[in-house]
Amino acid sequence: MIKKLLFFFCLLSFDLYSQGAAGIFDDRKFFFTYMNGRISQQEIIPIQQFYPSFNYVTYIDRNGNFKLIVDHKKYTIFPIPPDRLKVTNFLMAYIQGLQLGVFNGKQSKKVETFTQGDFKLGDSILGYIDNYGRLKVYVYDTIFQLMEFSDTSRFQVSDNMVAFHTLDYKFKVFYHNAIYDLENITPNNFKMGRNIIAYHDNIDNFMVFDRGEKIELESYHIDRYEVSNDFLTYLSNVDEWRAYHQGRKHTLLSTAPKTKLQKRNLLAYTDNANNFYLFYKGKAWQLENYAPIKYDIWDDILVYEDMYRVLWGVYNGVKIQISKGVVQGDWHLQNQCVVYWDLTPNTMTVWNKGNLYQYSEVEDK
Repeated sequence: MIKKLLFFFCLLSFDLYSQGAAGIFDDRKFFFTYMNGRISQQEIIPIQQFYPSFNYVTYIDRNGNFKLIVDHKKYTIFPIPPDRLKVTNFLMAYIQGLQLGVFNGKQSKKVETFTQGDFKLGDSILGYIDNYGRLKVYVYDTIFQLMEFSDTSRFQVSDNMVAFHTLDYKFKVFYHNAIYDLENITPNNFKMGRNIIAYHDNIDNFMVFDRGEKIELESYHIDRYEVSNDFLTYLSNVDEWRAYHQGRKHTLLSTAPKTKLQKRNLLAYTDNANNFYLFYKGKAWQLENYAPIKYDIWDDILVYEDMYRVLWGVYNGVKIQISKGVVQGDWHLQNQCVVYWDLTPNTMTVWNKGNLYQYSEVEDK
């Protein structure tokens, strides 16, 4: 098995560019994938789960084979499932035995021969403990050692940062290939996204580490807060619901939202009158005067379903109509793709970057 693993690490390499990829189950539970403007059938025997990324889809088939689909071509990574597997927008990491491997969408590499069998993964960063108990970070084919005698309870990973506390409980963060000293006493809890960490210091000030700078956001304890990519939201001591984004505070509502979804780069929420809002890149605006049936976020895309079961969205800050007509059944947002079943002409459909793609059995053959 080790020889097969090393062979895969050395030889699997692709020349790809980001288009968006998605996995699809039809009404018979057959498994399909979308990528590069086409939908292809992959399995007619049901599988349990798949993992989509920007350029590929990976999954475990019914017989336990660990497979990778790139540009509609299928590769078997191992004839058995990995012990641990996780996929983000730009990285896939997995452990087989004690060996840790990574696939960055173009090339697969062995990261570490012997680990303690666990890891934490972000879009561009991989944190793990090696066999000697050392905390290490993999970033763009470079491995950094952060500390000796660590374990997985001592660090957390976001898309591009690793926050950790040392043996003497100092709080540090690895960011842009440098280590920043944040506090001499590790906070009881902290939350992190891309470029940003929020926590309370030892005298209960509400602190933010934002793109390399430490800022006191409020001089009192914040009970309710949530961190996403480049921004955070919180309920102030006068019950105003606020957002912080790149050095500025914004009051979103005078009370807590009725519903909200804060995910990746976007925040969608409703007020007590069921008005529907979006917060994106420091700007909030009202989208609808009703609460959508369902809505979801992936990076810079918001998709929501109106009362007539038509799909709408906001893509890179612009409101658009996604489905031409009524959507049948459930729909899913994966990477830059919206997967749904179009009632007319009654077929599986994928929206990707403003274009609609539908399955063709003739083209697939």
